Amino acid sequence: MSTGQSFSGLKVVDLASLNAGPAATTVLSDFGANVIKVEPPGFGDPYRILYRTPPNPVSDVDYAWQLTNRNKRRIYIATPALHEPGRKRMTVRAHMDSG
Repeated sequence: MSTGQSFSGLKVVDLASLNAGPAATTVLSDFGANVIKVEPPGFGDPYRILYRTPPNPVSDVDYAWQLTNRNKRRIYIATPALHEPGRKRMTVRAHMDSG
């Protein structure tokens, strides 16, 4: 049996926030899947600021978020005017990063 990247070549879009969804896609990325996490514009995934709430220890870095979202690329999709009448096209502004 090979010890290589089992999910190499698999592309996954992560639309989840908090716990099970991000954890599952992290495991897939650990085994070689190309995971792209989609976050809302602005502050991004709400999980990014969860470390600031009690009873979490005081920290300048959200280690839980970094651990759960390792090996993923992120994209932010802005849809500011989709609710306007007659608007049929989605405006996409993308920012891709690797960390």
